[in-house]
Amino acid sequence: KYDGDLGRPGVFVPLDRATCQKKIAHIMDCFETQRQKSWFTEETFWAMLRLRGVECQSKGNYAEAFYCRKFVI
Repeated sequence: KYDGDLGRPGVFVPLDRATCQKKIAHIMDCFETQRQKSWFTEETFWAMLRLRGVECQSKGNYAEAFYCRKFVI
């Protein structure tokens, strides 16, 4: 079964493009065991960051999203 299972996170952190590029590069480098999976592409991670950016109206177009009950700023 392939399901995005995106859910509805409640905390969003807007990101700029440069931060997204670094994040995706680290993901691609660190998770070698996932490289053979069809979904494990830079394009997938860009799409998720963009979708989260849309959900929170990020001025930089991208965002990371988290599920949490409590957090300290």
